[in-house]
Amino acid sequence: MFANLVTEYARAVNDEACGVPVISTAWDSVTAAECAAASEAAVGRHAAFLGAALEPLPKKETAAQMAHSREVRLELAKFSARAEGPGAAAAALGAERAMDEAFEEWRGREQGG
Repeated sequence: MFANLVTEYARAVNDEACGVPVISTAWDSVTAAECAAASEAAVGRHAAFLGAALEPLPKKETAAQMAHSREVRLELAKFSARAEGPGAAAAALGAERAMDEAFEEWRGREQGG
């Protein structure tokens, strides 16, 4: 993340339209990008989990719900280890909602189809 911060700051220094670069602006940009990447990774891994780990389970069973809940907690922990900054909480909430929606969509599909 530090390398991205330096890159963003150097870009601002070299961009005449930016004027004097502000380290907080560069930090906000880097953390927003990292939050987006962490969220995308968490949702992607969760989608793979739905397809592989949960597919054998009956969709309406408590076991599927419990497995999904454990996976969401795991993915949010990975997200938190990677994402920082003022937008991290909102990005985590968005990722959690996306995973919950994907689970409900998965559950709504016909068994075996």
